[in-house]
Amino acid sequence: MKKTEIYPSIALDHNTIYISLSGSCESPRGPGLWKFNNTLLKDEEYDERVRETFSNTVKYYCEVANKGLLWELFKMEIRNATSSYTKYKAKVPRD
Repeated sequence: MKKTEIYPSIALDHNTIYISLSGSCESPRGPGLWKFNNTLLKDEEYDERVRETFSNTVKYYCEVANKGLLWELFKMEIRNATSSYTKYKAKVPRD
């Protein structure tokens, strides 16, 4: 961080924060934005994996009482399962 400043705001309980960052422009880029491929919805093997992931998530996170957090955990687990499944499908030769 090169510089940080806090400015007063119109809202009484908020302030505006200014942060100036410096960094190398040569940083490696990440994998990019993840987008769901909706053709997977017709794939029975994928459907079964999502159902398994859902039931495993319910069992694993049974102690979580916050429904908002539980929903985020479901989405995270399904996204991970989807990502690994699509990588697997990309390696399998097509008929």
